[in-house]
Amino acid sequence: MKEKIITAAEGEHLLLKHNAFFCLMLGMVISGDFLYVMLKTLSAASWVITLVASLYALAILILLLTMFKVSKYSGGSNKRAFWYGDFKDEFSAFLNHKGYKYSCNALVFCLIATWGFSDIDDFSAWFNAIELNHYAAALVCLGMWSYALPVLLGLRAEQDE
Repeated sequence: MKEKIITAAEGEHLLLKHNAFFCLMLGMVISGDFLYVMLKTLSAASWVITLVASLYALAILILLLTMFKVSKYSGGSNKRAFWYGDFKDEFSAFLNHKGYKYSCNALVFCLIATWGFSDIDDFSAWFNAIELNHYAAALVCLGMWSYALPVLLGLRAEQDE
């Protein structure tokens, strides 16, 4: 069976797609810890917690499989493409930068909102109730998801055309 030879632009699109999906799954894995704690504090039914734990295990499995896919497609492309946005294809570079911009803007907005609302008495009780590692995990998830979703939606919109 012959292996299909893909162009550099197709390779970059595949790398970008799998990298965005990897970020989406990594965000889901990181969110599992504080989601579990939140469900325990809300006294959720045991079947809900079991369902979330099953989805968490599935997300870990998908994360590992996606990690292998990302490493497979990163072999033929420029190693600096991910870190510096050095994609040769203009559309891949555009989507990568768009994802980074959305991620940065979402995190900055969330941190500014945290800073702004931290002195208000009603909100300060909520900020004191949440643990710092859970808040940091929520920010990491927000960053991962706000990068992955615009990239995946942009790649999907290109396929629809």
